Amino acid sequence: MSSLQIKYVSPDELRPYAGNARTHSKKQIRQVADSIERFGFTNPIIVSEDNQVIAGHGRLAAAKLLGLTSLPVVILTNMTEADRRAYVIADNKLAELAGSRHLGDRIAIPSGGSVRGHRGNRILAR
Repeated sequence: MSSLQIKYVSPDELRPYAGNARTHSKKQIRQVADSIERFGFTNPIIVSEDNQVIAGHGRLAAAKLLGLTSLPVVILTNMTEADRRAYVIADNKLAELAGSRHLGDRIAIPSGGSVRGHRGNRILAR
């Protein structure tokens, strides 16, 4: 296995994957943007060698909302189109299946919103 490297690119260089399995509401993108403002861009966007977003569409949309000009990306090399599709599905499905603890704890987000736990598969925000 090769080591992963983080590279910084302009959001304009990234192309969303048309077959992305998830959708993001404006409210959720705002929540992600609030988190980026509070904690920084701590989770790089995963892209292919041709800068197609494989994972991180919500983070990309939030970064554009914030007007960020440089984003961290990890480039996955030597993936076929079938590999990309399989990774997108696996990445999203595994996240859905994960358990959680302490989501009842309230987390303050700078813009005045907050995340206060979940109901089913939804994060509840105020």
